[in-house]
Amino acid sequence: MTSKDRDLSPNTYFFLTCPVVLLIALMAVLYPNHTAKAFTTAAHYIYTLFDWMVLWLPLAILATCLSIAFSKTGKKRLGGNEAKPEYSTFSWLSMLFTAGIGVGIIFYGPLEGLWHFLYSNYSQLPNITASQKASMAMSTAFWLWGVPAWSIYTISAVIIAYFFYFKNGKLNTGSPIRIAFKKHRWSETVARLTMALTIITVSVSLAASLAMAAGQINGGMQSLLSNPSINIAPWVLLGLFVLYSLCSLTPINQGMKKLSDLTIITSIALLLFIFITGPTRYFLMTLVESVGHTVKGTLVQSFNLFIFDESRYWINWFAMSYFIWWIGWTPFMGVFIAKISKGRTLKEMILSSIFVPAGFIFIWFSVFSGFALLDTVKGSGIVAKAAETNYQQTIYTLLDLFPFASFTKVLLAVLFISFVVTTIVSGCITLGILTSNDGVNPAKPKIFIWGIFMSAIALPFVLSGKIEGIKAVGSIIGFPYMFCFFMTLAALFKALRQDKKREANDQTTTQPSSLEASL
Repeated sequence: MTSKDRDLSPNTYFFLTCPVVLLIALMAVLYPNHTAKAFTTAAHYIYTLFDWMVLWLPLAILATCLSIAFSKTGKKRLGGNEAKPEYSTFSWLSMLFTAGIGVGIIFYGPLEGLWHFLYSNYSQLPNITASQKASMAMSTAFWLWGVPAWSIYTISAVIIAYFFYFKNGKLNTGSPIRIAFKKHRWSETVARLTMALTIITVSVSLAASLAMAAGQINGGMQSLLSNPSINIAPWVLLGLFVLYSLCSLTPINQGMKKLSDLTIITSIALLLFIFITGPTRYFLMTLVESVGHTVKGTLVQSFNLFIFDESRYWINWFAMSYFIWWIGWTPFMGVFIAKISKGRTLKEMILSSIFVPAGFIFIWFSVFSGFALLDTVKGSGIVAKAAETNYQQTIYTLLDLFPFASFTKVLLAVLFISFVVTTIVSGCITLGILTSNDGVNPAKPKIFIWGIFMSAIALPFVLSGKIEGIKAVGSIIGFPYMFCFFMTLAALFKALRQDKKREANDQTTTQPSSLEASL
């Protein structure tokens, strides 16, 4: 019996992890305030203790991704040399983008640059001008949301795809460890633990997106109705549950694919509207300058811990929380990207998964965060005031400064809904795959059950409305998984090294000797 045969069945993983997630969900529903406080306290402890280990990691992963892409391994085609892509390039990119970032870019669009402008340790440097603070804020946003962040998602997809398509493994996070370290007694235990943590991590961390979207849609209703006291966030959460449950139960090429296409088209339309009706030249200048500062400053930012600074708020609740959040999302992003990328080369998957979404985010932040900073430095300051008093209405306040605000606010609320639905649908599909009977085709009843758990876990953070709580639930569960993530990286390195050695030996064996060549 091989190591692979000793894997637990997906059904077993379901019954092992379901009670754990159910317990978290029950705590969230029965004791919402205590649950939110516990998540926030635990996250703060982890951020403070492990910043030295996390900040540089995305940069190292980026270097790893690029080295694989431009090696011989990068030429390998997922599914074999004759395999054809199952989705058009536009639909493929739309699905991986909406799954990977989703509602985040809408939520943080105008806020990200402002928050770094107001709270970043860089903005507190002595003798720094407002213009310099704004430039640094934008480059920091690009660093935290751009190429390094998408490299984390991509390397997970590379690991899972490599072992699934080339090593006869399963479409899950435990398979690489089981296959690469099959001669070690501990490999089976670690592989099973990785699978269990994967399922728990995906189900809990995705609740953050739900909480974020529900709060933001509620903020939109407050803005549209000019009634700041209205609170329909719990009902919004219920409506989102119904929508993503229905979409999760339809085939990917009917539900997820079409919704992703529509979401990207709508977001591009909104982006172009703001770009054209706003200070277009300023947006272009912001994009160029911010990209330049990001290229120049990423290395410095990745290794700057501000050791002697008294305030650790920004390091903890921005740099640390984001990167651990990204790692917490790698299990489902890796599985999902690997599943939809059949027929594409590793190089194509790596470069497209990193640079296309990051490029879109660069443009999006240059427009929305760029305008928020322009209004703060040389305008009315109304956007910054909204960010400090009611951050959930910030983007709606920004839209009030542009034409047709009543229409664009409604469009934005629709975008929130579609983005979060596509993100949660991809997560539910992944969970369905990991806990289905065959480990390939998602089981619909289990998809529905995981969807219920996600909404229940999101509830206390919807009720509290605190951004620290949302960030905490998005990253706290990802921290234990980070060590499993390191093991899957080690499995990939070992497999690549063994394959390289095997290919070299095969080449030596097939080459004729000098005597044979002379004859």
